[in-house]
Amino acid sequence: MLTVEVVHGLYMEAMWRGDRKTLKPRTCLKGRAPETLLDSYEAERRPIAQRNTDQSVRNLVKMGEIDAALGFETLAPIAGNAAEGPIVSFDIGTLAIDGDTPGAVLRRKAVQDAIDNQAEHFAQGAGIDLGSSYAAGIVVPDGSPPPSSAPCEYLPDAHPGARLPFSSADGRFAESTLGLVDPSGITLFARDARWNAAANAAAGEAEVAVKVVLFDGPYHNLGPGAAELLGITETGAIAVRPDGHVLWRLSEWRADAIERLVAALSLINRGADAREAPVDLTACA
Repeated sequence: MLTVEVVHGLYMEAMWRGDRKTLKPRTCLKGRAPETLLDSYEAERRPIAQRNTDQSVRNLVKMGEIDAALGFETLAPIAGNAAEGPIVSFDIGTLAIDGDTPGAVLRRKAVQDAIDNQAEHFAQGAGIDLGSSYAAGIVVPDGSPPPSSAPCEYLPDAHPGARLPFSSADGRFAESTLGLVDPSGITLFARDARWNAAANAAAGEAEVAVKVVLFDGPYHNLGPGAAELLGITETGAIAVRPDGHVLWRLSEWRADAIERLVAALSLINRGADAREAPVDLTACA
C-alpha cells in the first residue's frame, strides 16, 4: 500500500490499494490484455487525483485560519533551518483570548468562526471516498446526469464511471452488490434471465470474461431497492469492472442489447490489432 504523506482529510482516497489500482498493469504484464489498456489510466485517475489534491490544499489553508485568528501564521514561508530551533513560544498575553476585554471577545469569535469553517474538512469522508467517478476512460456514458461530487455529500448512484453503491437485503457483504463483484472479470447485474445468453454471446465476441449476477425473484436478494439504486428496470442490466466502477448500463432490454454490450466490453481491448488469447482479468484475483 502506498500512502500519500501530505494530506488533510482524504481518508481512503489518500491511499492506493494495490489489489485494485494495479489491476491494469498486472493484466498487461501477464499478456492477458493489450498495453493500450494502460492508456485509460490518466484519463480516469488524473481528475480524481487533482480533485483530491485541491481539496487537501483547501483543508490545509482552512486549518491555517485558526492559527491566523490566534495571531500567528503557520503557513508563512519559514527558514530552511527553522527546525533546528529555537522553539518559539507564545505567552497568554500574546494570544489574548481570555477575559472579557473587547479584544479578547473579538479574537475568540474569530477563532470560533475559523473552527466552524472546518466542517467540510472533517465531514467530507463519504463524498471524497465514495463519490469518485470517472468521466472518461473505460466507461460508456448513458446520458444520465453524473452523481454529486461535493466533498460532504455522497448520493449512492450507479452512473457509468461511478463506484458501484452497496445494496444488501440483510447487510451482509458477501450477499451484496459489492460482495458479488468478480475481481477477475466484468460482472453483469440483471433481473431478466435473457442476460445470461446475451452476456455469453457478448463475452465471446469481445473476448472478455463476464459473470452474470441475476437478482430478485428466485435469484440473489440484494434488497428491495436494489434495481432502483442501480438505475435499471426489470429488463435492464449494469456491467461493473473488477475495481468496482460501473462500466456500462442499459436501463431496459433493447433489440440491440448484445451489440451494445459487445461495444462496452470491447473498450477493454480497444486498439489491439491482434490477440493470441482472450482478454482475461484474472491477474487481479
